[in-house]
Amino acid sequence: MKKKVILLLMGTLFLSGLLIIPATAQEKTLSPEKTNITVNLTLEKKTLPGEKITETITKETELIINPKDILIYHLTCTNEGEELIREVVITDPIPEGTEYIIDSASGDMAKITFSIDGGNTYQYPPLTYKIKKLDGTIQVKLATPGMYTHIRWLFSGEIRPGKSRKASFEVIVK
Repeated sequence: MKKKVILLLMGTLFLSGLLIIPATAQEKTLSPEKTNITVNLTLEKKTLPGEKITETITKETELIINPKDILIYHLTCTNEGEELIREVVITDPIPEGTEYIIDSASGDMAKITFSIDGGNTYQYPPLTYKIKKLDGTIQVKLATPGMYTHIRWLFSGEIRPGKSRKASFEVIVK
């Protein structure tokens, strides 16, 4: 069954749930009008794992996707402000109707954590969760890729004005 997805990609990106937090923007030494982080998104599509990219989408477009297509999200986080920013955090939900591909997330000088509870808590892979058994004991289980709900990148160090950091991840269409 084919799915038609309309993607809106623009210079400053707001995806539902995409959250950008310059950690130092909360400090009094930075003025909000001089700190401006933008995230640009490029989306690529492969039809099968291991194949070459079949489409690159960089503007408003219709994209026909099929089950088992691989979508590669590339995010470029740019400091468009006038002041140096430290420790920018980007949080992005795994798109609905897709499943995260294990070990596909990357980021320039970034610590990458994941959530399996809708973005309430984050942990480093392998992700685990606890269940209480009938006898009252707690069992720790390994989360499956389909349980991943969000990815968070913490870009360590500084992002100078006009400079960027890159992040990416892959999903497979269900």
